[in-house]
Amino acid sequence: MQVYKTPIREYKFLLEDFLQLNNNKILTDRSLEIDDLLMILEEASKMCEETLLPLNTVGDNEGCIFDNGKVIAPKGFKEAYKVFSENGWQGIKVKEKYGGQNLPYIMNMFLDEMVSSTNMSFGLYPGLTANAIDAIEKSATDELKQIYLPHLTSGKWTGTMNLTEPQCGTDLGLSKTMATPNEEGSYNITGTKIFITCGEHDLSENVIHLVLARTPNAPDGIKGISLFLVPKILPHKDGTLDKENNVKCGSIEKKMGIKASPTCVMHYEDAKGWLVGDLNKGMKAMFIMMNGARLFVGIQGIGLSETAFQSALHYSKERVQGKLPDSENVADPIIVHPEIRKNLMFMKSMNDGIRGLMLKAGHAFDLIDSDQNEEISQSSENLIALLTPILKSFATDKSMEITNQALQVYGGHGYITDHGMEQLVRDARITPIYEGTNGIQALDLIGRKFNIHNGLIINQYLNEINKFLKDNKDNKKLNKFIKLFDPTIHSHKAINMKTEWSRYGLIPKLFQHSYSPFTRTCYMDVDMVFHKDFTFLWKEAREHNSPISIPGVEDEMGRSPSEWHWGKVNDVIKHCQFPIPQIWSTWFVYHKDFTNMIEKENTIEYILDNIEKWKVQSSFRGGYPDEIIYSLIMGIHKWKTSDVLYKWIWETNENCDPCNKDIVN
Repeated sequence: MQVYKTPIREYKFLLEDFLQLNNNKILTDRSLEIDDLLMILEEASKMCEETLLPLNTVGDNEGCIFDNGKVIAPKGFKEAYKVFSENGWQGIKVKEKYGGQNLPYIMNMFLDEMVSSTNMSFGLYPGLTANAIDAIEKSATDELKQIYLPHLTSGKWTGTMNLTEPQCGTDLGLSKTMATPNEEGSYNITGTKIFITCGEHDLSENVIHLVLARTPNAPDGIKGISLFLVPKILPHKDGTLDKENNVKCGSIEKKMGIKASPTCVMHYEDAKGWLVGDLNKGMKAMFIMMNGARLFVGIQGIGLSETAFQSALHYSKERVQGKLPDSENVADPIIVHPEIRKNLMFMKSMNDGIRGLMLKAGHAFDLIDSDQNEEISQSSENLIALLTPILKSFATDKSMEITNQALQVYGGHGYITDHGMEQLVRDARITPIYEGTNGIQALDLIGRKFNIHNGLIINQYLNEINKFLKDNKDNKKLNKFIKLFDPTIHSHKAINMKTEWSRYGLIPKLFQHSYSPFTRTCYMDVDMVFHKDFTFLWKEAREHNSPISIPGVEDEMGRSPSEWHWGKVNDVIKHCQFPIPQIWSTWFVYHKDFTNMIEKENTIEYILDNIEKWKVQSSFRGGYPDEIIYSLIMGIHKWKTSDVLYKWIWETNENCDPCNKDIVN
């Protein structure tokens, strides 16, 4: 049996102490107090604990039924959805003019977490709808808003997101779905979409699809994509339903988890739809929904992790196995054992920390809505942009880890179905995959967000962290935690020095190894400092003709490199036409076993301890070229300091051993 009780105490702490919402404009403008929010959350908790939680195992066991194009939700789901929608939970953050409650964005986050904790599959029905509401409200015409938003807000209609096609997922520029314009302003949509969550079901009277498609003569690729609103049943202008649209569900997927939510194949055959946003600017409008959905998936991760923790805690107090050496009991509850307590503490601390960071992003949404100060609004938008890929990835990666740890607490009883722990593990597995895989989130963070305005977004966030560190430098209770942020401080210096950390620096160095079939990747760079003679490395590489990659080298006119070269060492050397071991740019040498080639000494710690010396004598234009790289590597790839590849002093003289010499340019 899964165990869950809404962590109201933690929610209260976040509202009062973390976000400090007492007498905050976000609440006062709405004539609300924190006690009002807590009362609402208490009511939501009753609905989730009493109505949704008992259906979680039922939904997993029964799954959805597909019958001749129709999808039937598991027993009890239709009734639960009626309770959910009729009590106004769908419109908790929607503006009052569309029938919503206009509560702060963070309240919707709390609700999403509670729903995900008690019944993740159920939460997908209203969760996608909430994101569809956001996209329509911000991008659709007033006419479409008036017709669709009140019914979506009430829960009478639900919404979906249609992006993926059989031949494309991440690369949406390959989309083939077509939208042909009609004389009266509508479009005929034709194509097939796959992996459409809740694309067809019997919980609501209508399903509203937001569909990416391209119009005739649209530009190739992503620049030719537009967004269209396509209802399952066509409505009249007053919102009453007319006839069925040419939208069909072809099948639903058989899945590892979230079995109570249908994952549909949707067919559109001249289905009538309406443009949302500008023509050929569909991704701009869709990103409103996508980014909301990514944060929602992160919240799903927190929700599953919370239930996993609470269930494991409950079981560890009940399960008697072994005993402490000085115990007088025949056997003790397993919670007394250090390993169990360590795992439980890890789960608890992760859940609380990630929830706080998620609420920080939600608070930024509320600041945008409540504060007319342009600087605050822009700062909040920057924070949301930065945190979205981080939260989606980190929360879901940890959810997989935490649900597995919780199952481990149960031992063999976790592996069988009786306690519902294996369901949490299975449900959690989808979260790093859908709404953009976590690998895609990493590319978004490093490739897009970090490069905006020469690092403005990340710099802003690091400024905030550094301010906190300075304000609390004399706080003895926080001192040991503050030291953990040393890599962040050095990253901040690297950014402020405005070194080259964009296309030919940061991104390849961080992620090139991901495409390697080998166990380890050896990084070498023009600004690397060798503490030992490195010629043995090249000898080894050339003897085995190892795979290698290198950016294009500046030509005789000093023009910048245009591409990366891949291939065997000997071929690349021949192409670049300069001798090894002379290094003129960034290199990656791949080896099956890195540990056999270079001993683990003189790590990044040496560099960080001598940072000021590097400022003066770095060969890379007097900056901090790689501190940010190593800091990010340590964080993103979870490497320990001892595993981080090193910087060595180098000279073109291959016989030089500068181990005991001063730093050489």
